[in-house]
Order: sequence, then C-alpha cells, then structure tokens
Amino acid sequence: MATTFVKSNAGDQCQGAKMELPIPPERNSSVFSGVWVQHGDLSDLVSQGFVRGGDIALMWSDAEVGNGKWNFSAYDSLLADAVSQGFYVETALMVGEASPDWIYDAGVPKVRLKASQAGKPPYFDAPYYLSQTYQSLFLRALATFSDHLKSLPPAIRGKVVAVQAMYGSTGDDTPWHGVPTDPQYNISDDQWHNFTMSTAPTICHTYSSAGFRVLWNTNITRLERLVSECPGSYIKAGMVSHSFQVNYEADNYLGKGKICHTEGFHCRGESCAVYDFGVLERSAHVGHLLAPHVAVDVWSGHARVERAIPPQHNV
Repeated sequence: MATTFVKSNAGDQCQGAKMELPIPPERNSSVFSGVWVQHGDLSDLVSQGFVRGGDIALMWSDAEVGNGKWNFSAYDSLLADAVSQGFYVETALMVGEASPDWIYDAGVPKVRLKASQAGKPPYFDAPYYLSQTYQSLFLRALATFSDHLKSLPPAIRGKVVAVQAMYGSTGDDTPWHGVPTDPQYNISDDQWHNFTMSTAPTICHTYSSAGFRVLWNTNITRLERLVSECPGSYIKAGMVSHSFQVNYEADNYLGKGKICHTEGFHCRGESCAVYDFGVLERSAHVGHLLAPHVAVDVWSGHARVERAIPPQHNV
C-alpha cells in the first residue's frame, strides 16, 4: 500500500475552481469487488466508472506530530473527497520509515540502514521494532487511529472496506528494505515472526472491535493462523496479479487460494505496472483473467493521467 498525497497546484497554468464531475452510475453500488487504484489521485478517475476504490494511507509521522498530539485534518479531507466521488477506501497507518522522529527522543533506538531496494535514498532510518518502548507506542498509535476511524461520520466510515495491518516497510512483511549498518540491530526471521504474531491479536481486536476488517500481508503459514484468530480478515495476494505466469502460481493457488475461495473472505491483488486511463480499463479485464484461480476480487493498479506518454505495462 502507498500513501495517497494531496496534489499541489504549484505547476498548474490554470487554477480555477475545481469542477465537480458526476459520479458514474456503475459506482453507486454496494459491491466493492473490482478494479482499485493503489498509486494515483482518485480525483483524476472520477469519470472512470469501472474504478471501485483506492488506497488512502496515513503516515504516522504526519498524524502524531508530537507524543500524543494528533492531527487528522489532511487525512480526513482526503477520505471525504474520495467518498463524495463514490469511491470505496482501503486505509492504513504507515509505520517503519514513516514513524515520527519524536519516538527516538522517547527512547526507541534509531536504526541506520543501507538501502537494498531501488528508489530509496542510499541510507535511511527506521525504528528498532523489538524495542518494548517502540511496541508500546506502536500499539497506542494504532488504537488512536482506529478510534478516529470509528468516530468518522457513518457515510465515510461505511466506505472503509478494510484497514491493513502495517508492521514494517511499506506494508511488506519485513522490517525494512535495507541492511542495518550496526549489526546489533539485525532482526532474524524468527524474531520478526515473534514480533508480528505476538502483536497480531491486539491489532485484530483494535480494528475489528471498531467495526473494521483487517487486511493482512504475509506468508501462508502465518495467514492460516491469522484468519483463524481474526475471523473475517481480508488478505493480500499480490503476486498472482503482478503479471502472467509469475513464479509459484500453483503454490499460491494451493495456499492463499484456499482462503480466497472461502466464503466471507476477500483477497486483494496488485499490479506492478503503470497505466494510463485506457490501459487501466483494459487491465481490468486482464486482472479478472489472472485472478479467479486464486479468487482475488479486489485488484489494484497504478494509474496516471498523462495520456500523451505511451503506456508502460507488463501484460
């Protein structure tokens, strides 16, 4: 999942009043299964009726601006705009590198990392997740975020389909996309497993008790336990919709596919590609060709609006 940011008009040549576009009738539906947008501005897609919803995530650092001091105004505005345009929303509180700096003053060790993923700065910082101080602040932040979601007007709250359980880097099941420069902060697979699974029951209760489904992103071994302990969970099954003939399709079918084919569960895939409007619409059909064998019914693409640039895609 990625954060949806407020667009700047600094480079616009025409800054007139925002034109309100009519909501396509096909989006006035109680069904949220279909094509969603993961990266992109939903306001650019109002007229694209096949788009059901989008991700709007909140960075912890943008919200808890000081220890116990929260500001949800920009986030609430994004949610209200999306719902007014007929979109469903999946949301999350981003942690990891999106954690606020004040947590380090509160006693959380800061881990310096050498990036191992393209697109990141060569070096970046993240919290040490095994710190008891971090875990306490982390769970407190999720509880505050959940309470805020619950306090939203029913018309907005009812459009929030799920809240992703964020643990580490970008929502992936890993502490970071990098290597600690100080080996004392290395986190083994067993340590990460113990951290995520020990806090999962609290996270499940935090969101589900407020009336929200939890979306998990992890391997099948953990998922089988999570969906058992957190009934009604949704899961991320991204690989099957990244492209045709991806590795381990059969394993995904036998693993996550069983959960996705179980009544009451919803599974989300996502594309690795970038689409303009036309290709995004065609990709809706591709997504429905790729997804049924694992029963992925919420399929997220990356949208952009520059129609003049040739579409880049891998399908």
